[in-house]
Amino acid sequence: MEFWWQTHPLRIDHPNMKLEEAEKLNVKQFITECKDLHAEAIVFSTKAIYAFYNTWIIVHQRRPLNGTRVLLAEVIKEGESKQIKVIARVEFSNAERRFIDNCVEWFHLNQGEKPIPSPDDPSNRFYETNLMGGYQNQDYAIPVLDELINNYNLHGIHLNAGGWRSSRFDKSMVLEYHFPENKIGCSCSNPDEFC
Repeated sequence: MEFWWQTHPLRIDHPNMKLEEAEKLNVKQFITECKDLHAEAIVFSTKAIYAFYNTWIIVHQRRPLNGTRVLLAEVIKEGESKQIKVIARVEFSNAERRFIDNCVEWFHLNQGEKPIPSPDDPSNRFYETNLMGGYQNQDYAIPVLDELINNYNLHGIHLNAGGWRSSRFDKSMVLEYHFPENKIGCSCSNPDEFC
């Protein structure tokens, strides 16, 4: 049995909209433009800093778009009308600073056991999460994926920045997951130190 993405090479449009663009997005025009590009599927920003869909996960921030607008649902509906499949783009590489006190195990820690600010965020609002922590797994990412898969007619998930900076392990990860002593993939110059 072949799946839809295995039958032939696909043309997939992967726009990466800014928040301001999302607020004003004309979905009909957007999907028409994707169709004009002969896109068979689009990778649509669904969850990064904000959720562009109705979420019931308490720690998840829903981006308020014109009151009750559910952007993901609009894109899926319009995409279906033009035979364009929607792949949800999600990202779990950074979490807000407000979670550090109660969920420090979500974050990638430096050698001083302090969370590391995201280098892409000059405001220091977001910090790097660790690959094995609960944020990228059972505490947050898995419930988000479950919510998306069970409530929206998606044709795939694009995990953006999956394993981002994952070669840098902190001490608690090495101990908890019993990584090999030689720390394969670790970028430390001193093998006795943790990344």
